[in-house]
Amino acid sequence: MSQGCHDDKLRNKFQFLDYDSSAFDVRDLKRRTKSADIAMFFKRPKIIYILLILHLGFGDKSTWDGKISKYCALQQFEYEENIAKRPAVIIGNNILLGHEMDVENLVDYNYSTNNEVRKHVKVKQFIVYPNKSEEAGVSLMLVVIMHNLEADGGNVAVLTIASKPFEINAVACTVVIGGTYEPVNPIQTSECKEMLPKLKEGLLCLNYSDSAIKGFALICNEELVGLSDPKKIIVNQVPITYIDIYKYRRWLMNTIEGERLILKAIGFPHAPNPKRALGIPGRNRLPSSSGKPKLMTITAFILFYLYIKG
Repeated sequence: MSQGCHDDKLRNKFQFLDYDSSAFDVRDLKRRTKSADIAMFFKRPKIIYILLILHLGFGDKSTWDGKISKYCALQQFEYEENIAKRPAVIIGNNILLGHEMDVENLVDYNYSTNNEVRKHVKVKQFIVYPNKSEEAGVSLMLVVIMHNLEADGGNVAVLTIASKPFEINAVACTVVIGGTYEPVNPIQTSECKEMLPKLKEGLLCLNYSDSAIKGFALICNEELVGLSDPKKIIVNQVPITYIDIYKYRRWLMNTIEGERLILKAIGFPHAPNPKRALGIPGRNRLPSSSGKPKLMTITAFILFYLYIKG
């Protein structure tokens, strides 16, 4: 795959951030001037401070400065005092999948893709994954907008979610970094648990690399297999964790299909297809003949009218 998650034309309109944040966005600290916030930062344990500095060193590069991947949208969450920009993967005509955000204090929301720049839309629903105790506090949120994205299959496209377990689907794996796709090497879960004994349910592993650290979406076999883990710990040569999308496939399917979240095609070049978005092959239907009787009736009426007119 060589198609691009940013467009160069957006560079001057957005200040792109590195979206792979830890427990909180380190870059927000750069923009804060309140002494209380700075004091809280330095009161953190030394090990956390060191990890955050390491993360800043990797993540401060402008990894999202180019073309947006055709499978991604750049979300902008506006609050009273600040703005947070986060990427999301397009998994339906009007559905974006990304990390959990604070929506209670949200003032405004818009997004950008290669076809739309800072599109202001109404949000139908924010749906946060209900975490279970045995999971790693997985950060997943669906954003359902009252608008169909201008997807054309070339610049903007829907990405199918994982249809098979990671161990089976881990073929030709790449991660989305801005507008590029960088190859990564997956690790079998059993092998990863030997290196990370406390690996929690719902996570998968990639071999340590700069690409694995910076990546947002993990694509294998042309399906969305993983999302970056916001709580990952970066230690040299230790596996990098991602959220295993297949483990949450049932939740995604039940939510999208059960709630009928995908809009009808209004101003959209292709008819919305929830099953296609979820990786379910469609059925081939035979052409219907239901229109033939109506056509015959109309034809007979026209012939009768012409006969009367004489």
